[in-house]
Amino acid sequence: MGFYGKPRSLMGRLLAEAQKGATALKVTTGLDWVAGDVLGFAPTAVQHLHSEEAIVQSYNAGTGDLVITSGLKFYHFGAATSDFKGADLRGEVFLLSRNVLIEGS
Repeated sequence: MGFYGKPRSLMGRLLAEAQKGATALKVTTGLDWVAGDVLGFAPTAVQHLHSEEAIVQSYNAGTGDLVITSGLKFYHFGAATSDFKGADLRGEVFLLSRNVLIEGS
């Protein structure tokens, strides 16, 4: 039995606020996201159902510039803050698309 595949960058954070309708976003640098990857955006407001998915159009690992294929449905918080005793409240962005092959005997 074995697992095969390339390890991927599974999570990043928004580095700036993402307004409803936005397609150009600023996220963590150094990730390996590519065009066609599906991302999940965690809700950052009191509306706990405001999570959503988006498809990567382009991502620049050096600058953290992310472009998605369609506008966000909801606002996502991404500003740096020191108001909450070190808690990082910036929105989490998750890689949802994976290609894992599991072989059994």
